[in-house]
Amino acid sequence: MEATVNNAEKYLGQFCMLLASYTRKNARLRDKVDLLIKQIMDFANTENPELRRCLKDFGEELSKIQDYRQAEVVMFMEMSTSVELVKM
Repeated sequence: MEATVNNAEKYLGQFCMLLASYTRKNARLRDKVDLLIKQIMDFANTENPELRRCLKDFGEELSKIQDYRQAEVVMFMEMSTSVELVKM
């Protein structure tokens, strides 16, 4: 029984560390893409109407991906917290 508990503690700790690392890296990526979207929108405002529309559409699609990424980060943060609580 003690070996099972020790094994679970070991692996749950590793899961927590890796999940936290993944979440932080994903959040940094999300921040960089937010900057990219802003640059795309700023550039779009300087171009002709046809290119402006295409760039803004592209920026909006990237923004939708960012919304998904934000939901993913929140979900992983909640999972990490849950695993830490179970570990205690």
